[in-house]
Amino acid sequence: MSKKSVVEIQTTVLCAAMAVILAAAGLLLSCQGCGKEEAPKGRVFVLGLDGATYDLIGPWMDEGHLPVLKSLMDSGAYGDLVSVLPPMSPPAWASAVTGVNPGKHAMFDWYRRLPNSRSLVSETAKSRRAKAIWTILSEKERPVGVINIPLTDPPDAVNGFIISGMPHTDLREYTYPPGLSSELGDYMTDSMGDHLEKDNAEELLEKFTKTYEERLRVTLKLMSERDWDLFWVVFTGTDRIQHYYWKFMDENHPKHEPDAPPKLKNALFDFWTDVDRGIGRIVEALPQDVTLIVLSDHGFGPIYKEVRLNNLIRGRDLEGDPICYTDGGIAQLIYLDMQGKLPYGIVPQDKYDEVRDMIARKLMDLRDPETGERVVKEVHRKEDIYRGRYLSKAPDLVAIEMPFYYMQGDTVPGRDPVGPVSTTFNAFHQPNGIIIVNGEGIKPGPLGRDQSLMDITPTVLYMLGEPVPRFMDGEVMEDIFDPGYLTGNPIEYSEGSTAFEMEEEEYTEEELEKLKAVPYLR
Repeated sequence: MSKKSVVEIQTTVLCAAMAVILAAAGLLLSCQGCGKEEAPKGRVFVLGLDGATYDLIGPWMDEGHLPVLKSLMDSGAYGDLVSVLPPMSPPAWASAVTGVNPGKHAMFDWYRRLPNSRSLVSETAKSRRAKAIWTILSEKERPVGVINIPLTDPPDAVNGFIISGMPHTDLREYTYPPGLSSELGDYMTDSMGDHLEKDNAEELLEKFTKTYEERLRVTLKLMSERDWDLFWVVFTGTDRIQHYYWKFMDENHPKHEPDAPPKLKNALFDFWTDVDRGIGRIVEALPQDVTLIVLSDHGFGPIYKEVRLNNLIRGRDLEGDPICYTDGGIAQLIYLDMQGKLPYGIVPQDKYDEVRDMIARKLMDLRDPETGERVVKEVHRKEDIYRGRYLSKAPDLVAIEMPFYYMQGDTVPGRDPVGPVSTTFNAFHQPNGIIIVNGEGIKPGPLGRDQSLMDITPTVLYMLGEPVPRFMDGEVMEDIFDPGYLTGNPIEYSEGSTAFEMEEEEYTEEELEKLKAVPYLR
């Protein structure tokens, strides 16, 4: 063998060894004589646990009861994920999947009022006015899979599949492609309007459990059978179970039932241990090259008392109707009843700032008559927290309660502004959710600062090797990556908007009647 041949063989072996080492580090480079190859684009699996909070699951993880989540935390980056304001599922998930604030995607609540009308209709995916990440990727011919993200019905046409999330107005066509629904077997969609009654607690619990199990089954099936670069699934049972069953485990809760059967007292713990096992099955099924993101759209906490917004205003400033209103029963979003904006509006246009400031002061001054403590933590004017072409549709004020309080729009005469909880909810949303990330280039350990829910889509695009649109309000979460990974993989940006050109989707009369009939979770 000639000296030249030996050198060529040595060079080939050396290049192959370097390729193996660099590929394992996620930084496959070319060496002289090996030829150049484009760096592979990654894949991302986003696992949404609606309403997950470290306040609840953190102690259970520390005690060894949720070993899969604990292992993911120990081996990955983790921290708080700050929701949008208010921390409600429609604006939260819409912000997560678009990377923009509600002023740009136009989703503020479960409901909206029709133009120049007092009629309420349910929001749907047609209300979202910015492109979701699955649309952005589909336009680039990247395959996607989406399961059960709230407010995704009707499903978008994508390069892949979507099983839409609640609310549903037509369960015959809740998937894309449409024929997919016939392949799902006993898959159960979420329903709106559930109530915890005195005699249905065990039945409702079984429904939530069965829905979770079917969603897990379909997730495992489709993640193995379908091609995808992004797979995003949301398990909403974690939110439902906390809304209705927190009181059974919380001995300090005013609605605690000490004689309730163990099945109800252990409902949250048992459900979360089932979820942890399910996450373990998902992790086992994930290919090695996939980055896993576990997140929640908001946090959670018990509610011991409620703040009745309309009763605070009514009878103290005007003899007639309240000067502000809420949509859907949750009073964190406050709209002034303006003349010229709604039929029979009572607040003059030139009194807008004066009345709005008065309401904000009253809320901030409101005290619990039993403790003397404030019940409202903060009140935001819409222009201070939203920006974009849909600012005019935003609530005039957004109020955030103190822990253990719940704001609702009760107008029952005779009730004090602060009093016992009347809703069947016994726990509600808090601003801080969770995020845990495992994968290539991720720096393990606690994050040095809180991350924003709007950062999810820009970060996922970066992980997938795609440019980040500058139109987005969120940013790539650089804190979760090793510095060397960021240096070797600089963030790229793109210009232009991800907003839809149409100002607003139109609905037929039949569609509007269906939207008006959709109830809310109470």
